[in-house]
Amino acid sequence: MVKVYTQYRRAISSADYSYPQGAKYDNHTSWGFIREVNDAFRSKKLKVLDLGCAGGQYVIDMNSVGHLAIGLEGSDYNLVNKQFNWPNEHLFTCDISKPFYIVEYDDQVDDVMKFDLVTAWEVLEHLSKEEMGVLFSTIYSHLAENGFVLISVGFKPNPVPGTNLDLHVTQMNEENWRVFLSYYWKVSDYPFVSAVRGFGSDLGESFLFRLDKKPEWD
Repeated sequence: MVKVYTQYRRAISSADYSYPQGAKYDNHTSWGFIREVNDAFRSKKLKVLDLGCAGGQYVIDMNSVGHLAIGLEGSDYNLVNKQFNWPNEHLFTCDISKPFYIVEYDDQVDDVMKFDLVTAWEVLEHLSKEEMGVLFSTIYSHLAENGFVLISVGFKPNPVPGTNLDLHVTQMNEENWRVFLSYYWKVSDYPFVSAVRGFGSDLGESFLFRLDKKPEWD
């Protein structure tokens, strides 16, 4: 059994909560990406955390091939409307810009869950730099010893029609993303051909990176 503990079950301070374009319309997955992950880990059973999971199809598909995958989403739109894969025991609402922790319970142990792979597809640009700092600290505490993070970040504006709001709170070029991320992480090139969102998915234009823990931050 997995439980998510947070004082902020919904990201009500985010414009994405009032205008849930991602949650309402996104239910992406990529079997090409899942096959590449299986090959890279030699079919080991993984613990996977997807941040900003929207409709949750990628999480569902990861579980269907034997992994233990968990998805977190700041909007409760799909839960309230019972849309896509919601409700589901592997999908949770949570404001990831605030502290949270995930616990896995079994017959003998209950501890903070450690993930082999954390993904965030088209998510970080929806947060401020300060909010990303909070999120990165939370990811660090949930990352397994040899675990790593894969991200895609959109670099184009994402305006809300009829308003002056832009859902992409943080917009930077690729070099500036690398510089910013390098403060928290060891940043390297994206290791796969496929992605759930990004250049390997035909679903948007993005920068993609692999993030590993910095030894001095452990």
